[in-house]
Amino acid sequence: MMTIMGIAAQTHGIDIDGTKLHITKIMSASPRRIGEIVVEVHFPKPIADPKQREILERAAATCPVAQSLHPDCKQTVSYRYANNRRSTGARRRFVRPRFQKHYAMFTFTIALLALIAGYFFLRQIRPKK
Repeated sequence: MMTIMGIAAQTHGIDIDGTKLHITKIMSASPRRIGEIVVEVHFPKPIADPKQREILERAAATCPVAQSLHPDCKQTVSYRYANNRRSTGARRRFVRPRFQKHYAMFTFTIALLALIAGYFFLRQIRPKK
């Protein structure tokens, strides 16, 4: 997507240096695959001309990779410009993955396993007397 936007920007003389993409994938449960891809395009420099914005957004929409994804995979793309104006494109609030609540338990389990592994490692180095 960024490559296609870069080509369009170069063709039309639009400066998009420093532009970043933040991509989030959201998995679907059944069947297990990517259910949605959320792309946020952040332009660090102001692009005030609506025509230039439209050129960039249309270029992003013609991305061959995005066109190659399965039709069931929802694609949400939003644009943030340096002057804090958002495009009329779809905007999705950040939603934590549904397994986020289990992260603390997962971290605790990993720490506990590391502690147990360390105990057995030290036990092999210093056998009981």
